[in-house]
Amino acid sequence: MIRHRQNLSVSKKIREFYAAPITAFWSWTLGYLFFLALFTCIVLVKPTKQPSWAEYYILMFVVGFFTELIRKLLMVDAKDLRSKWTVYSRRQWDRASLFASLIFFIGFGLRVHSN
Repeated sequence: MIRHRQNLSVSKKIREFYAAPITAFWSWTLGYLFFLALFTCIVLVKPTKQPSWAEYYILMFVVGFFTELIRKLLMVDAKDLRSKWTVYSRRQWDRASLFASLIFFIGFGLRVHSN
């Protein structure tokens, strides 16, 4: 049996490329490395009066990370929110990540409204 090769449209090729797991892995990895580099620079350099674009990038990265934590919490197989939290909070890393994200939001809020 001879299979005919199907030509994909450009938009389908792009969609397939970005939907591939290896592409998602590398894009997340490179984004995380960029986040770490920017975060290191922000921590080591004296802050300006107004937050820079790098600080807003870090904020958006943490917002995305926090959204993923909330999604994981809501996807737990339990009936009500209290039992979902009980199951979710058994893992120490989930609690630590949630706590770190909240501390970051408080710190960024104080940074923005420090004047």
